[in-house]
Amino acid sequence: MFIDISINKLKYLPCTNRKLWEWVYIYFMLAKYQKLNSFSTSLGFGVGYKRHANDFTAAGEKILATDAPTSSVIGQGWEMKNQLAKSLQQLHYSKLVEFSIFSRNCRFEELDLNDYASIP
Repeated sequence: MFIDISINKLKYLPCTNRKLWEWVYIYFMLAKYQKLNSFSTSLGFGVGYKRHANDFTAAGEKILATDAPTSSVIGQGWEMKNQLAKSLQQLHYSKLVEFSIFSRNCRFEELDLNDYASIP
C-alpha cells in the first residue's frame, strides 16, 4: 500500500522520510473514506511549498491552500528559505497535475493563523 501510493499517487520514490509516511497516510485515509472527489473540500494551513494540494486536486478534491501573509513573517527567515507560498502558481507541480485542473480545484489565500476570526 505504502509503495503504491508513494509511487503512483504522490509520485515519490519510497524512502524512510517521516514526512512521506505522513503524506501517504493522509492520502490513504482520504481515499479510504472516499474524500478524494469533487464533492470534498479541504483546508490546508501553512502549506508552503508542500505538494499535498496537487495530489488532492489531481483526484478531484477542492482545496483552499493558505500560508502566512508576507508582512507577518518578515524578519523570521521564512521568506529567505523559500518556505512561504505567495501564489497558486508557486504551489503547482506540473508532474502531478495539469495547471488547468489544479487552478480549477485549488484556491490560495494568505491567512494569519493568529487572527482567529479570519480562519474560514
